[in-house]
Amino acid sequence: KKTPQKLLKVSYISKPIKPDSIRPKKVKLTQDPLFSLVVANLFKDSRGFGGKKVIVIDPGHGGKDPGAIANGLKEKNVALKLAKLLKGYLESDGRFKVYLTRSRDRYISLYNRTVFALKKKADLFISIHCNADPKGKNHGTYIYTLSTRGARLKLTRLVAERENRVVLREVHFTRNWYVNRIIAELAINTTMTEGLNFAYVLKNKLKYITDFKGIDSANFAVLKTPGIPSVLIETAYITNKHDARLLKNPVFLQNFAASIYMAIVDYFYSYKNYVYRKK
Repeated sequence: KKTPQKLLKVSYISKPIKPDSIRPKKVKLTQDPLFSLVVANLFKDSRGFGGKKVIVIDPGHGGKDPGAIANGLKEKNVALKLAKLLKGYLESDGRFKVYLTRSRDRYISLYNRTVFALKKKADLFISIHCNADPKGKNHGTYIYTLSTRGARLKLTRLVAERENRVVLREVHFTRNWYVNRIIAELAINTTMTEGLNFAYVLKNKLKYITDFKGIDSANFAVLKTPGIPSVLIETAYITNKHDARLLKNPVFLQNFAASIYMAIVDYFYSYKNYVYRKK
């Protein structure tokens, strides 16, 4: 009898998987004492909609910005297809309120994507992209979380820059600069810690249906959402012929979306408020 892992490895192109058909291996966890405190104080009304979790999905690029183009594909189109599939899974669950930063082919600035997530008081922010390599040799899936450098830059802007009044208002900062800095540090710490936590939960799902390469950190603008766990998913290399065939396959996209959905469910209802320990 085949194991779920082997079955999915063989059939992910031709046979859709069923959400929650696989479970990640048990991991050693420790409680994060800051997470609940930050969320409770900064986003008191983020658990609206009858207790539903608010998920903001960000299909990368759009409109005048097509993203990477190769092998008959445009990154903006692939990202939007996958985002809509994921939205469908989440909304059919009933425990989530879902928003897309764009639901059609239109351009939205990186800054406005971040502000959108803050205004919707998101519990989780997921940005979807496709990777690219000029030589077309690289392949596989990567997940990115906010880097330490990116967090520090964001902290400086949150506290000091006047043009970010919209962001400051949504995060409920005070007029006291010192208090603001403490709040900003807690919010950014939550963004980094919880973003990494979700990335590991997501890895445990995606590795069954795609060639998962790793989790890394980067200074992406859309990941700088204070207090909101955020990840950027590079689904596959649009410039690689094998990966491009997968991205053209509707069943692969369906399985990819289902895996993200299962990770979201596990993150909120099995792993919440915990941190992965490094071995």
